[in-house]
Amino acid sequence: MSRYSRRGYKYYKRRKKRSGFLKGFLLTLFGLLLVFVGYSVSGPVIDFLKNPDSFKKPESQVESNVESSPSEDPVESRPTGGGEGGGELRAVYMPAAKLTGGQLEDFISRAKDAGINAVVINLKNKDGEVYYPSKVKGATLNGQVQLDLQSVTARLKQAGITPIAEMYCFLDRLMPYVDKDTAIMLEGGSGYRWLDNSAEKGGKPWLNPYSDAAAEYLTSLTGEIAGSGFEYVLLNGVQFPPKQMTKRADFGEKAQNMAKSDALVSFINKAKEAAAAKGGKVILAMSASASLGVDTTDYEGNPLDFGAEFSAPSLQPAEIPKKLTNGQEVIENPLEDVAAAVKMAAGQLVARVELAEKETKLVPFLQAHSLGAADVKAQWQALEEAGVKSYIFFNPDGVYDFGALKK
Repeated sequence: MSRYSRRGYKYYKRRKKRSGFLKGFLLTLFGLLLVFVGYSVSGPVIDFLKNPDSFKKPESQVESNVESSPSEDPVESRPTGGGEGGGELRAVYMPAAKLTGGQLEDFISRAKDAGINAVVINLKNKDGEVYYPSKVKGATLNGQVQLDLQSVTARLKQAGITPIAEMYCFLDRLMPYVDKDTAIMLEGGSGYRWLDNSAEKGGKPWLNPYSDAAAEYLTSLTGEIAGSGFEYVLLNGVQFPPKQMTKRADFGEKAQNMAKSDALVSFINKAKEAAAAKGGKVILAMSASASLGVDTTDYEGNPLDFGAEFSAPSLQPAEIPKKLTNGQEVIENPLEDVAAAVKMAAGQLVARVELAEKETKLVPFLQAHSLGAADVKAQWQALEEAGVKSYIFFNPDGVYDFGALKK
């Protein structure tokens, strides 16, 4: 064996000894580790075997990634009636002149006996006159009737009757002459106010729904009225003039980039804020044809979708569109069967409100003039059968057969 072979043999022998020693050391260390681990867990393992429940985590500390299952309780449908907190409003319309002097006490007595719990009082008419001593700049006071609003609302509330104020908005024949910035102007830059007919035929100006000055005037009145104790302010005439009349109308620069419906929605939101600041809410009046989607040109959209907290579509049979249809059922003349017409129209409105993105509650107008007591009663009964429990009886003169209204 050469010198190099002998040397390699010795090196291999030493390496083998060292390898054997290392394996032995590692095995010994591993054994000691097993003994330590076994000793450490033996106590808890034994305890667990003796009492498994003692190791359960309290339910409040248990985390879970599993989604909770939906409640099996039935979900209530969105309420469609008006009233505070979902309560019912059975109201009648009254001109301001009908509540002066001793007439207020007479009304309260007769209304309560018939189950009427709210009254709509007109405080601003279509001409633009207000029936109370307003402090809003530019307001034109009626020369004959000026109610003390706070005393009227206090007395009504004392009797358990909810006071609702009605005010006409863009239908205003006076304010456009007081402040030209509030008016719809005639096209061409002439500086003349637009009229809805020729002056010879009695044409009148309108407030401009695009005008900031008009919105400020109307919302100031809204806040003032709500601050006088009225729980609701019913906004009427929130619309544009009929389209066929506005061919020569100039609505201003904002009209170039804003849809008519957006202008109305903007005003409604401002009115809601003004009323809410004084603890009141807004009801939006609208035509039957617009709310039913038959003709929305004066609003450029269905006003039920405008975001008002409460909506008051007219369901007066005289104003419900002819040939009202529901599938195969057709009502040619609503005045010939007022109950069927009101019920069909109300059913369509309820369905629309339930599907609408913006929530609103229905408080429709019902006809209480030019009809017999039986037809008046048939209307509100049909409306309640359709699921609408709040409504306003309307007679422009404020004269009612309270027996027909009584439940």
